[in-house]
Amino acid sequence: MLLKKAELIQARHPDCMPTAICFEAWAQEWMLKEVGGRVKASTYQRYSTIMRKHIMPYLGQLKLADISRDTVQLLVDGMEKANYAEATIRSMVKLLGNALSAAYDGGIIPTNPCKGVVIRRTQLSEQRVLTRSEQERLRRCAEQADIPALLALYTGMRLGEICALRWEDINWESGTLCVRRTVQRLSCQGMQTKTTLSVGLPKTKASHRVIPVPSFLLEELAKRRKEATEQGFVFGSAEVPAEPRTIQRRSKRLMRRAEIYNVHFHTLRHTFATRMLELGTDIKTVSELLGHQSAKMTLDIYSHSLLTQKARAIESLAKLF
Repeated sequence: MLLKKAELIQARHPDCMPTAICFEAWAQEWMLKEVGGRVKASTYQRYSTIMRKHIMPYLGQLKLADISRDTVQLLVDGMEKANYAEATIRSMVKLLGNALSAAYDGGIIPTNPCKGVVIRRTQLSEQRVLTRSEQERLRRCAEQADIPALLALYTGMRLGEICALRWEDINWESGTLCVRRTVQRLSCQGMQTKTTLSVGLPKTKASHRVIPVPSFLLEELAKRRKEATEQGFVFGSAEVPAEPRTIQRRSKRLMRRAEIYNVHFHTLRHTFATRMLELGTDIKTVSELLGHQSAKMTLDIYSHSLLTQKARAIESLAKLF
């Protein structure tokens, strides 16, 4: 299959020997045949963006045989100097490595040049979270139109998950809701400026979860349910989910009313996680509520909050004697 890809490229470029195939031609064929149809549309778009923005400008016109480990390392070093996040660089190297691994398996290159590339670990910047007084002020200022912001603040749900919430996802008896899907804006195939609202599966398998909802929020949701004229999406219509950008604009207005600045919608999710840790909730529970793939991911993101919690515990111990 992989050799056939090389033959197909050669058929389109008769004067091009396998070792002379440029990376751009190979990567386009690989994305189309090996990646397309095997990943979610949102994932494919993310891969395409990484290829277009970070890889093609540097490697696109190089021959596969001319890409070495030093070539890839220079790309990585350049991204680090440009202050790209470590996660972005790792995603780029992983995608590039997968494409070149296919060329290696097809016998076109002797080794995968991504092997042995060094990515420097960077310290995660501390996430901005609301203070307790800001959180209380936000809750007091919130109106029924601001329920999405309160859901993020008191359940840790992602914006796309809130937009995709349907009435049947809420279990009124148990006081819980189930995260079953997410909403994203994706570029239309072959069109850079046109986008479409897409409803898909949650971000990961762990993101499919059941979350308890505070009683005051259940009451607000029940009021909204009584006023709703049709089944369907809680913050959208029967067939169309809520538009993430609309929810974000409403959230900004709420922040201004509450006189809270330098925050964005995702800050509410970070605040939820931080409050849980401050209350002594174990890391596994917080990880499951957030829908993280592992507790390690939660530890990496909220290590500062955990350190503060440990310091308080040590102080409490010292006061016992």
